[in-house]
Amino acid sequence: MSQSPLDSTGQDGSLQSYRQGWSALNRLLHENKSFSGRETNNAFLNCGASHQARFADISSAIGWDFADDARAIAQVDWDHDGDLDLWVTNRTAPRLRLLENTLDQNNRFVSFLLEGTGATTNRDGIGARVSVKLKGEPIPLIRTLHAGHSFLSQQTRHLHFGLGKKGEIESVIVDWPGGKKELFQSIDTNKRYLLRENSQSAIVLPKRNSVTWQPSPQPVPSADPLARIIPSTGQMLPVIVTQKGPLKWKSTTQLQLWSPTCPHCLEELPTWKKRTDFILLATENDKETEQLCHELFAEHGI
Repeated sequence: MSQSPLDSTGQDGSLQSYRQGWSALNRLLHENKSFSGRETNNAFLNCGASHQARFADISSAIGWDFADDARAIAQVDWDHDGDLDLWVTNRTAPRLRLLENTLDQNNRFVSFLLEGTGATTNRDGIGARVSVKLKGEPIPLIRTLHAGHSFLSQQTRHLHFGLGKKGEIESVIVDWPGGKKELFQSIDTNKRYLLRENSQSAIVLPKRNSVTWQPSPQPVPSADPLARIIPSTGQMLPVIVTQKGPLKWKSTTQLQLWSPTCPHCLEELPTWKKRTDFILLATENDKETEQLCHELFAEHGI
């Protein structure tokens, strides 16, 4: 987008460039395109320093690769189950998505809500730093409470710490913005606490009552040239040609692509082997292809 012209005459050519910029943006809007091109949302898994490919694109595997023109993202343990869920806002419809984390890994956590005195520290505790010391771990886990985290978003004020499967809390230290360092002890895992400045005691917060999610109708607003929500364009699967001819999609279909060089793929294969109905569906009772699948499983010791 060009900068605003310095005057209304446009003698320096800035007015024409400014109008051309607006024209380009309007064209993208009417063609239902993102300002930066047709992009899907992406999520990357940190594979660790030992892997040649440090990060793996797992967008499709976790249901993240929406064609939305997303803008902002915020983390919060919305359902109070100990893991972080995501709220995402979009320029296109739907304007707001809640991505619920449903992974069941039995990991421990602890969460803290901070409250300053209002005299030496603001009431919201913005700027405070929390250090969680785990038993047997020399380096503490540290989180700082910020006001604003990324573009157009604010994370929850509850500081969330993932502790793994065996983490045990030895102590918690809060460095308040006013300069005071305060020690909190007798903190258990899998709980949420309120930490008040100058109290030295942690108050357990109640868990939110379970909520049953129900689909709701999505009325389509009447057309308005001044304010409109652009729906995302559906994406069609490409035609896949096999030895028997092109595949015809009769219903919702899941495609699982994997590689023997991918360590995460090899971890998934035993699960697929147990679901022989998936194999038969994918091969459409093609015995030759089905046998090939089982040979691949056997080749990798599955």
